[in-house]
Amino acid sequence: MRILVRAHIFTGIPDPEWELSEEDAATFSQVLLELDRVGKSNASSTDDPRAGLGYRGFRLQVESDQGWTAVTCFRERISIDVKRGWRPIRRIDGMPADRFLAGTIHRTPERAWVRRYVEHRLRLDAIGNGCCICPAQGVGDDGHDDAIWNARTDFNNCYSYALNLGPEDTSAGIRRPGMKKFGKCQDVPEYTFCQSAQPGFVNIRDALEADGLSANTDTPVPIPRPEKNLHYVAAFLNGQEFHFYRQHPSGRWSYTAPRDTVQHFTPGGCWIVDPRQDYFDPAHQPPGGVFCGFYLVDPDALDVC
Repeated sequence: MRILVRAHIFTGIPDPEWELSEEDAATFSQVLLELDRVGKSNASSTDDPRAGLGYRGFRLQVESDQGWTAVTCFRERISIDVKRGWRPIRRIDGMPADRFLAGTIHRTPERAWVRRYVEHRLRLDAIGNGCCICPAQGVGDDGHDDAIWNARTDFNNCYSYALNLGPEDTSAGIRRPGMKKFGKCQDVPEYTFCQSAQPGFVNIRDALEADGLSANTDTPVPIPRPEKNLHYVAAFLNGQEFHFYRQHPSGRWSYTAPRDTVQHFTPGGCWIVDPRQDYFDPAHQPPGGVFCGFYLVDPDALDVC
């Protein structure tokens, strides 16, 4: 049996398509056989639950001895030949059908970001924002003006951006956590997190607190908006390489990378709502990056080099 899949995630450009592996096709076809045995009596609705824009589920073409059958899966519901309506679909390998199908994309490495995008939209479903219409890439958040940062990408890094320090200052825009306390400004501290002390290394939490940031041990997402003029940052380590996000008053996040412009969106075009889950670009944070916590930034308390 062959099963061709299309993930409906874009508007105006072609959606990604792929063929299920023999193993995945056999697993999914078993679910279809079970549904066929139940028959039409389990149909719950003829209404189409899909949103008009954004993530709209998976469209499958299933080949059998009788020919091709069109199947649609969306939010734990399935439609086999539209006339038969929508029915609940059981979990597959212990997960909702949407997540199972999203996982099959991961078998094709160049499409791994599509899987992460679909899972991002499913998380939005879980917090009640699954039908949001995400804006086009390049639009700022909360009226935030990125132009001054984007014009000076050679003189700033993600830490300066996350702290909102020095887009005009070309002499001190490349900052590293803890440089003022743990070494001279020209030195480059190396970092660990939740590991035993190593000679020449600094726990990144100690470095951030030395710079005047306060660790936030309560980490709901979205994090409640802090007082005026305060904001949160999210810290990551991959080896000794760090990466930071800045939170905006809306609760959404953005970041910048070396010689790159400010980014408010995932490559799939959605706002970044949880940097622990929604960071898609392996060029900026390769697999294996460690989340090092959320930290509150008070501009009046900062003491950085």
